[in-house]
This record gives sequence, C-alpha cells and structure tokens, in this order.
Amino acid sequence: MIRIFSASLIAAIALFFWGFLFWTVIEPVVGVIQTAPDEATLAADIARGLEHEGTYFLPTDTTDMDTWQRRHEAGPLVTVMFKPGGAKAMDPAVMLHGFVHMLVSILLAAFLLRWIARYLGSYSQRWGFMVWLGLIEAVFSNLGRPIWYFQPWDYHVLQAAYTLTSWTLVGAILAWFLHGDT
Repeated sequence: MIRIFSASLIAAIALFFWGFLFWTVIEPVVGVIQTAPDEATLAADIARGLEHEGTYFLPTDTTDMDTWQRRHEAGPLVTVMFKPGGAKAMDPAVMLHGFVHMLVSILLAAFLLRWIARYLGSYSQRWGFMVWLGLIEAVFSNLGRPIWYFQPWDYHVLQAAYTLTSWTLVGAILAWFLHGDT
C-alpha cells in the first residue's frame, strides 16, 4: 500500500510539472489557443448577455425546431463556459486542488495497475497498459467534442496529445514501482 501511494505521489509531482511545461512552453509554440480581437469588448458583451455562471451553447432554443436548424446551419456555433465574477489568476488554492485531482486520478490508475500487475509480467507490459488507458481516455474524452459540438479539431487534438503524454509519463513511473509482488 505504501508503494502505491509513494508511486502515485511521485507520478503526480511529475505530472504537475509536465502540465506546466506543456501549457506554458509547448502550447504557445504550437499556438492552438487563439486571442480574440478586441477581447475587452467581447468580454463586456458576453457579461452583458449572460447573467448566471454556466455552460451555454448557441443556438440552443429548440422551441421551434425549424428556426433552430436554420440558425444552426447559418452559425455561428458557440460554446461558452461562463463565470461572471472571474477568479484569481494562478491561485495557489487552484494549484493545490489541481494537484489533488491529479493525485486521486493517479491513485485510481495505480490501484487498477496493481490489481492486474500479476498478469503483466514485464515493465514494458505494465507501461504499455497505462499508455493504452491514456489513449482510450484521450480519444474518448477529447475527440468527441469536435464531432458532437462542431468545436475546432486543433484544440481537442492538443488536449488529446496532453492526455496521452500525461498518462505515458504517469505509466512509466507507476510501471516502475508497481509489479506483481507489490
């Protein structure tokens, strides 16, 4: 049990730094996240148009399906995650919550790997299992949004790449520590 927690903690620390590197160094070079022209005006317009925190899709009014279909076909199609009050940037509490989220996710994967490790004889088999888990998550969790919500592929492919590389890293660490006799 101590080995599972230790391996998970080491993997969570590695993942935390990988996330920092990926989103602050790699993403700006790739340049998928766009800057809106006249961001201040757009933010003010959105704040005037929306009152409550939530997720908004445009168009969403389906009371008249013919009108909704015309609006959907004409565009624009918009997804907005709205938080009217904002939040402190780089808040240490958010970093802590994010780290705990990573640790809990990794602990779940570590218990799963430990459970089946006796059937996976080598390090490469244990690591490969974790990479496959990451690939499944990357494909299912990220690549459906461009299909179902018509969102740009580039952002979700980048998210999928982050997910896969994250679980590849986590898997390398967990596979090293967790084997059939753990």
